[in-house]
Amino acid sequence: MKTKNCVLITGAGGLIGLELTKQLLDLGVKVIAVDSFINSALNTFPTHENLMLYTKDIRNIRAIDKIFKSNPGINAVIHLAAVHFIPYCDTHPHETIDVNVRGTQNILEVMEKYKVKRLLFASTAAVYKPQSTPHNELDDIEPVDIYGDSKYMCEQLIKGNAAKTKIKYTILRLFNVYGYGDANAHLIPDLLDQVIKTNQIHIGNPSSLRDYISKYDVACALKQ
Repeated sequence: MKTKNCVLITGAGGLIGLELTKQLLDLGVKVIAVDSFINSALNTFPTHENLMLYTKDIRNIRAIDKIFKSNPGINAVIHLAAVHFIPYCDTHPHETIDVNVRGTQNILEVMEKYKVKRLLFASTAAVYKPQSTPHNELDDIEPVDIYGDSKYMCEQLIKGNAAKTKIKYTILRLFNVYGYGDANAHLIPDLLDQVIKTNQIHIGNPSSLRDYISKYDVACALKQ
């Protein structure tokens, strides 16, 4: 990205968002970082002249509108904010839909109002029908949980909005992201925690097959 760019990142305090923020700042990009900071901390961010931090919830459209109004140079949005830990999503379906779907709709509406024409959206491989062979982009869409459902709903919102507003969008269906600082008990941090605390390791389903990608590599892809 060119140095004249000003990018707004939702979910900037998350596992991917924080790494992406740092990489963009290293490129000289101005970053508007937005996060509720429920599962992350402000003090994890570097001090940088090109960084603006906002503790806001994407469900609050007035707050998001005010951020865009205060930063008229925003020319792209990287939308990472979501409730994504599947066990939590399954037990909190209303919140999952509220944050993931309504939050995304808010972002789209504010982008349209302020004529921001570029969107990068982090979706998930959970939109696909589970299968025993590696997925490709054209595989059947058949989510099996509320998280996958919510992300696919977001994809449809974005496509419908783009047909009307002509925004340019990219949807990335990410697989399992790992890295230091994960606030949720995903497989790798859970295993490492068990290794530290005990000489036994317990896992749920040893037959499932997963692809893993580091937060660093994901951020490298997103900043392109």
